Amino acid sequence: MRGTLNEKSTSFLILMLCTSVAVLSCQHADKDSEDVSATNESIGNASNPNNLPHPQTANEFATRIYVSTVPQQPPEKIAECIEQIAAIGKESANQDDMQKAVVTTQTLFAQNLPLYHNCFYQLAARLDNRLAQGGPLVSELSREFFETTQALWIMAKALDKISGKKHYYSYLKQRYVQISKDVFGRHVAPLGDAFDEKKKPGGNIKQKNNKAARPHEQ
Repeated sequence: MRGTLNEKSTSFLILMLCTSVAVLSCQHADKDSEDVSATNESIGNASNPNNLPHPQTANEFATRIYVSTVPQQPPEKIAECIEQIAAIGKESANQDDMQKAVVTTQTLFAQNLPLYHNCFYQLAARLDNRLAQGGPLVSELSREFFETTQALWIMAKALDKISGKKHYYSYLKQRYVQISKDVFGRHVAPLGDAFDEKKKPGGNIKQKNNKAARPHEQ
């Protein structure tokens, strides 16, 4: 299925994928220590985020292989995590809220890194499943893409801050470009380093053949 993202979603997604954020203090929720310890032993050392595995490539197939073959937390834990992250994403109405969410979630993620690491890719896989199902309304599909990408952006930025790498953001950026083209017929090409704080938001992605939806189509 091909279609167009509405103007508001288009601008916001580009902004999300082109800005970097500052690190402040944060708060966290309670965790089940026994489940955390058991999972940490099976998929990596939580104190060393670089020990955690990632999909071999940033595409739908590799993501499916990852969530199917790499040890995961119990389904109920993953479901709780996805629900939690989705709520955080929906509560972030603008760029400032998203930056604050990145700050807030860093300590939360660091206390159970394997869970949120897998949750990130599980959420991406769930988005792939939803897009594959399609639907009669492009606007509904684009809304779900926008909301899920927003949640993934918050996770990617926070997880990268913890690891000191760019694994998650790099994955998300590649998936964003690929999905925009394959699903919505929207061509975007990243230009330069999206982590350069000196660059203006929105200045790192070149858009081609991207027509915003008219008001009645939004």
